[in-house]
Amino acid sequence: GKTIWTRSMGGLNEDAPSAIAVEPVSGRITLAGTYQLIADVDPGIDSFNVYQDVNASAIFIAQYTQTQLNQAQSTRLRAKDCGSIQSPKNGYMGAEPLPGAQAYQFYVYSGATLIDSVETRGPWMRIDRIGSPLNYDRSYRAIVRVKINNEWSADGEYCPFNTLPVDTPNAVKLRSYDCNRQNVLLSSYVIADEVLLANKYVFRFQPTNNPQNIIVHNNGASRVMQLGALPLAPGSTYKVWIDVQRDGVWTDAVDTCFIYMLPAPAPSTRLSSADCGGTGVEGSFVTAVAVASATHYTFYYYSDSLCNNLIDSVVETTNYTWIGQGAMQGYAGDVFVLVKATFLNGTTTSFGAGDTCVYNVISVSRLVGQSNANALTSLTLAPNPTVDNTTLYLPKGISVLRLEIIDAQGRVVQTLTNLSANSSVTFGQDLAMGIYRVVAHTEAGPALSASWIKNGR
Repeated sequence: GKTIWTRSMGGLNEDAPSAIAVEPVSGRITLAGTYQLIADVDPGIDSFNVYQDVNASAIFIAQYTQTQLNQAQSTRLRAKDCGSIQSPKNGYMGAEPLPGAQAYQFYVYSGATLIDSVETRGPWMRIDRIGSPLNYDRSYRAIVRVKINNEWSADGEYCPFNTLPVDTPNAVKLRSYDCNRQNVLLSSYVIADEVLLANKYVFRFQPTNNPQNIIVHNNGASRVMQLGALPLAPGSTYKVWIDVQRDGVWTDAVDTCFIYMLPAPAPSTRLSSADCGGTGVEGSFVTAVAVASATHYTFYYYSDSLCNNLIDSVVETTNYTWIGQGAMQGYAGDVFVLVKATFLNGTTTSFGAGDTCVYNVISVSRLVGQSNANALTSLTLAPNPTVDNTTLYLPKGISVLRLEIIDAQGRVVQTLTNLSANSSVTFGQDLAMGIYRVVAHTEAGPALSASWIKNGR
């Protein structure tokens, strides 16, 4: 015949059903058998244990109704929602789905008190469907029943969950890494501190040099702001604050940060108009067009206008250099100069004048004099660096016709003349702190130069 019910009975010992009877009208089933120590005679997922105190067999008789026998398997909240934090206004929770389920019934309790139950066709429920609205910052628990073959299961395992701790989120700002961040690239991004279950993050960027021109961007539920999506100006400083909406409520306070945008690299730099196409002697200074925020400049010297034959390159922390150092010492003739500026992030400008050097010509004529065994080959400055003045020491047989002290802008800020051989001269006490170039013009050979750094006290 047709099997209408089967059940494994008993426990860990020698337990067994021995007889079964079904009443034809009520459908009630009576089961009899024996067990030892303990047996579970509940046919559902719950337990109903009977006990025998001695290690001997005992007889049991159990009766069951059709409702008990046909109970569907129970379910519970899915793992991600059991123990979760929910919004009382627009949160939702789901049950572990079961095959053949016709409906789900969610029961929400506060302690032992049932708040409400909601029946759904699918295995999920919006919390705002609960008749008595949930409060913020509370602990609740949920139990789920499932309907299969028109029969409801028993209560499943209950799961705790909590509601949001506050109705209004606190003031939000950029995460600590981005707050007051220096040299931010337009291709970069900044991230706001997280607000749990936030619906909207609205970023506001206020340029400090134009406070009326506030840039507002609604970034939706994402707290990651791509700066390339905003019309931010390179080299500008912005005050940033963020409004966050959760459950239709906006942050009730404002906390600000600053970000400092990296200046846009200049498309090119080259020698200044005063030097481009000019003529100078070995030891003459040449100056590049300054580029904002450049950390150093590299000067490339070529012997041909097509820039195929590189003679030498020199790196300077200032935008000027002098002809005659390194491989350029003693060079005579035209030299073609290219300049690159480098920034803190390692990017560089391109070469000037369409990557050609025809506009950057300097004629270098070596000063030819008689050979001198005592020729001065370098300058000795001490102390260097210093916070006050420095002293130049001249050897025997070498005199200096003119000594020039040149600042970072290429300006001659002090000149000393007719310095005798085998002597010393102290200078710089009245100069501001900075980096200087000291150039000595002698009778014995080409001009020589050395850097001098004057620090603040």
